[in-house]
Amino acid sequence: MLKTISKLPTLSILIINKNGGQKLKRCLLEIGRQDYPKELIEILIADGDSTDKSSEYAKKYGAKFFDGGYPDNQEARRFVAAKKARNEIIVWLDTDNYLTSKDWLRQMVKPLIQDKEIFASETWHYAYQKHDRAFNRYCALFGINDPVAFYLGKADRATYYQKNWQLKGKAEDKGNYFKVEFSEDLPTVGCNGFLIKRDILSQVLTTPENYFHIDVIYDLVKLGYKNIAFVKNDIIHDTSDQLSNLVKKRISYFSQHGVKQESERRYKVFDPTSRQDKIKLILFIIYTVTIIRPLFDSARGFARKADFAWFLHPIVCLLFLYSYGVVILKSKQKT
Repeated sequence: MLKTISKLPTLSILIINKNGGQKLKRCLLEIGRQDYPKELIEILIADGDSTDKSSEYAKKYGAKFFDGGYPDNQEARRFVAAKKARNEIIVWLDTDNYLTSKDWLRQMVKPLIQDKEIFASETWHYAYQKHDRAFNRYCALFGINDPVAFYLGKADRATYYQKNWQLKGKAEDKGNYFKVEFSEDLPTVGCNGFLIKRDILSQVLTTPENYFHIDVIYDLVKLGYKNIAFVKNDIIHDTSDQLSNLVKKRISYFSQHGVKQESERRYKVFDPTSRQDKIKLILFIIYTVTIIRPLFDSARGFARKADFAWFLHPIVCLLFLYSYGVVILKSKQKT
């Protein structure tokens, strides 16, 4: 059981790192600025054979830095980190996640204290920063880093043109957050500023190789844990310096977790057994090739918040279609 609101729960902030460099440094700096009692926080960094100054940054900011193994599988390292956590609530941050206000942790913890039915919390938006690089602004504006999930209706953050709750699940507006009840038809929740009660997460921790952040939330929903709070705040997601880097990362990530481990996955962004997913994927391909729908969505967003980063959308759709196509073709050639 979590403690009362006058006695804040203890937190285990878990960071998965591999040569995080300056991004890790900033991530830790923003954690250090939080007004949450420091004695209630442990910071654990599961590293994957870093060759940069990551360990030095960890020491400077009081984090526990350890070899998480699995240098080519960051999801397996999440399992290792989760098993080492000792506090009441786990806070999942990646090295490219930066907290946006001094009371961010308090905001995210509050729903978990107030409502015993809520087992996890996540931000409603990615933070939009006018001075940021164009691609980061694009991701924040659309609430995604993958347009396929967006057109399959499985994005877990809101766009900046959506009003009220328009994502998956049955939402109840609680003022500072939405209490959302999910069925097994989940969005892609589970990281980039995601809090979860450790005793509940521990129920589905089996093996490192079987761990994937969306899959374990899917497992928990099947067990009956259905309510997640989406707090009306945001988190900075410093996704990628260049679109070319993003394509490389997406090909590598999808090869590892979408193809090699396909048989072990419980949750699928695209479920080949789902008629609805098949239709939506075909529509995504049509939208991407014709570019009409992506341009329309870009224009709709621009009308709400004037930023030309919206118009990266047709390009990003094409690049992701290419990336996934490359991985699927390569996998077919090997079989």
